Amino acid sequence: MINLDEVLTFTEAAMKWGLADGKTIRKAVERGRFEAYEIKKSGNVWLTTYEAMQRVFGEPRAITAILYYTDLYENTRERLDQFFENARCRLQQGEMVSIVESREHPTRIICILKSQEELAGMKHRLQYFMR
Repeated sequence: MINLDEVLTFTEAAMKWGLADGKTIRKAVERGRFEAYEIKKSGNVWLTTYEAMQRVFGEPRAITAILYYTDLYENTRERLDQFFENARCRLQQGEMVSIVESREHPTRIICILKSQEELAGMKHRLQYFMR
């Protein structure tokens, strides 16, 4: 019997492995990289297992850094400086940074930063709060 904690939607798997979206995984299915028993379509949603993703794409990209969007509007200046410094350090260590909506709803991802350039772009867009 399979543990449902090891079942992922293609969208979840794409985020965990740092892929653009579930389309990359669907292309791998079309190319025959998955065994028939490793994937299933349920309605409009494709499912696979953690083990199958490891076999096809290798180890997932580490998403160990989670920053909270609510940190941006509490003690704005100080928190923004800490927020961006924390993100910069995590990216420098080769980690991917997920920015989630709040501590109450940590699964709602606002954006994922994969590079210093993406962080700089976000910082530029939030310049209003830095004044």
